[in-house]
Amino acid sequence: MQKFIKYGAVAVGSAAVDWGVFSILVLVSFVDPLLSLMLSRLSGGLFSFTANKYWSFQSREDGKLIEEAKKFLFLYVFSYFLSILFFFILSEISLVSVFIAKLATDSSIFVINYHVMSYFVFSNRFTYFLNYIRNRNTNE
Repeated sequence: MQKFIKYGAVAVGSAAVDWGVFSILVLVSFVDPLLSLMLSRLSGGLFSFTANKYWSFQSREDGKLIEEAKKFLFLYVFSYFLSILFFFILSEISLVSVFIAKLATDSSIFVINYHVMSYFVFSNRFTYFLNYIRNRNTNE
């Protein structure tokens, strides 16, 4: 439960970075909302990886940095495009306010990302599973 609370706190920080960049780009710089979403996601993602690795999931093994970064990047790309799809559907097709669309998108991605980070990115469980499958296939 403590891991989830830390993840939630990091998500709040990441959301603050994300929403701050998004709001400045949309309201001050008058950048297209979809492009603003794309840029704000990148900012929030960098914050999220760093804080979750070292604080939420306490993954401090330096030798795992590249492996975890690759997994995080995979998750990030997946959730990045999924969030763009959700946002596009809500804001362009359903004609929901861009801020409501962003809130609904962020909430959905929050839940998905926690589970993937917990069981895939910052965990050895997935690596053990893959090794088990590989060893089993080579022994047959």
